[in-house]
Amino acid sequence: MKEKYKIIYEDIRNKIFSKEYEPNERIPDEKTLSQNYSCSKMTIKRAVDMLVLEGLLHKRRGSGTYVKEPTSSNFTSTSRHLFGFSRSQAGKKVSSKVIEFLVVQADKIITEKLKLEDDEFVYKIIRARYVNERPHVLEETYMPIHVIPGIKRSHVEGSIYHYIEEELGLTIQSAHKTIRADKPKKLDKEYLLLTDIEPVAEVEQIVFLDDGRIFEYSKSRHRYDEFKFESVSVKL
Repeated sequence: MKEKYKIIYEDIRNKIFSKEYEPNERIPDEKTLSQNYSCSKMTIKRAVDMLVLEGLLHKRRGSGTYVKEPTSSNFTSTSRHLFGFSRSQAGKKVSSKVIEFLVVQADKIITEKLKLEDDEFVYKIIRARYVNERPHVLEETYMPIHVIPGIKRSHVEGSIYHYIEEELGLTIQSAHKTIRADKPKKLDKEYLLLTDIEPVAEVEQIVFLDDGRIFEYSKSRHRYDEFKFESVSVKL
């Protein structure tokens, strides 16, 4: 049976997407929501915090919690690229070259991106991904060790997402992506076999589990001639 906070999270989320709660509208306070859903304030807080992390709500100190105004468009997208590079290349030979696999103390930027406490430790993973032995993407990934424990080099050489879902039994829910073009850097030229004038497509993303926890912050730098982003956009 699904936990109560997940049911509430999904219900409020649906109300945002259906515009029952409009952008910039203040949603009911925790006391009212706890009465409406017949649960504790702590359960409401957990559901609301998930929606804040997902970027659908934001809190204003002393005022309440509001539906976030879309930053660039009134569309939401679903994409087959969410659940890992290996799955997006189904039927092809995918391999990885591990450049770095370390446990490090998160710096200020990574702490902010992953919403960590100070001085927490993360996996730092840099690897080049190949399809049919041709270089496609250079990935730099950070994952909190307390959220995704037990990652081994064998997982990094294969599919980390397969380990997360099949071995840890966790469910990947959503990702916030920013896609931009960039000039090649030293590692791009070395591992993606690019010249100084060939661009890369960079995908920066923060990825969430279905309980609202952030488990990944990454930047993936793709060869320009091997990158294609496909999505289905639905007007909210």
